[in-house]
Amino acid sequence: MRGLGGVFTRDLKIQQTDTVTGASRMDTIVIGPGGAYPEWSATGPYQGVLQIAAAWRASMLLSDLIGRLPWDEYRSRPGSTGANDDDPPELLPTPPVLEQPSPPDTRMVTFASWGLDALFHGNAIGIYADRDRLGYPTAMIPVMADQCWVKRVVEGDNLPWPPGSLAYWIGPMPNFEMNPYLPGKWYSPDQIFHVKGPCRPGALRGMGVLECGLTNGPLGLARMLDEQAAGVATAGVPTVHIKSYDPDFDGGQATELKSKAIETQRVRTPMVTNALVDVLPLSWNPTETQLIEARRLSLVDVANMFGLDAEWVNAGQVSGTYQNIEQKGIDFLRHSAGGWLARFEQALSLIRPRGHWVEANRNAELQADTMTRFQVYELAIRNGILTRDECRALERRPKLTPKQREEALPASAAHEPAGPPGSNNLPGGVPQGSRQPGKPGPQGPTHGAGRRLAVAHRGSDGGGDEQ
Repeated sequence: MRGLGGVFTRDLKIQQTDTVTGASRMDTIVIGPGGAYPEWSATGPYQGVLQIAAAWRASMLLSDLIGRLPWDEYRSRPGSTGANDDDPPELLPTPPVLEQPSPPDTRMVTFASWGLDALFHGNAIGIYADRDRLGYPTAMIPVMADQCWVKRVVEGDNLPWPPGSLAYWIGPMPNFEMNPYLPGKWYSPDQIFHVKGPCRPGALRGMGVLECGLTNGPLGLARMLDEQAAGVATAGVPTVHIKSYDPDFDGGQATELKSKAIETQRVRTPMVTNALVDVLPLSWNPTETQLIEARRLSLVDVANMFGLDAEWVNAGQVSGTYQNIEQKGIDFLRHSAGGWLARFEQALSLIRPRGHWVEANRNAELQADTMTRFQVYELAIRNGILTRDECRALERRPKLTPKQREEALPASAAHEPAGPPGSNNLPGGVPQGSRQPGKPGPQGPTHGAGRRLAVAHRGSDGGGDEQ
């Protein structure tokens, strides 16, 4: 790890000397690549696209979802073929590489940053930093995608891997003719975690929205429109047309009159002229000057670049089909984030043992309102899909104690085991000793169809059928 630290950090050393005693000491500040401070350049991170409000919101929606969702590991049960409904996959304890892949950063920080790189550059890159005794990764170091290059090994590369295999360079752009001692390192594919975005067949890297949408694309247009609208303070300032009827009016007088007009506009004071001078205000349209309509349409283009519906970036002029909150969440997970989640799931599954796979727990984002959840629980209990205690566990409530069960449930449901639908032993069936409305004749455990169902459930004939 110490060797990797030399690649991914640049230590700032500051020497301090006491001018009185002459004592000095060296302080070292460890900072990340590019410095532990914002990039105040004209472009900024991701070529300044994050300065576009719609692009910021779209990227935060998608990358934060990737970081927010829990990642679960499953495996097939022993002897199961995976096609038998009686053998559902087994949920395993979450391994460290899924719970906190890059300590001390949290899972949210690591996966969300990978999500940003995947969106903008088309690739999310990490280096395996530690492995367990079986050789499976337990920790990774995230790497900025613009500091990584990938190629196929060819003869003469002097790399310790066979020709045709992949090789990753982490560091500044590799140009060994100019500088053969670049501070970087080559890595083999089994040392690199790589989530590849959309790409052409056989491509070694994915494509991101910067490559496809910045130059002559929707993102470039949105940035240009923002710059033009920001110039309204200078380019859109109201002005006047000054017309003089004085036949002796010359250029010097014109210059002086213009200076006075500019000064009165600057300090917001009235302008005074004589009878030979007319001042005609030139009106301007704020909506046209700030390109309101064009910028609204630009929101739709930005949303499309990120795979979102326009309403997610508040493009208010776009009307859509009515959806409730839960339906919108399902649509977002399925159509907007689904592809990126699948890419991360499959890349993470490759670093787990054979027969294991990783899935994002999408249910964490689909919690319905209280009324809807309780209605679903009622249906699940009634049809034998879930037990009451399992439903309580989903609501993060403890199991019912025997006393709570007696107080909360009917006597038959509190003490009798569950039976087939419609029997005396299933909640929703006919309670023992009761009469079913609208059905004549004696009822209960010793009469009618209810008795026969109860007998069949208990596995005995109960003294024969009713005659």
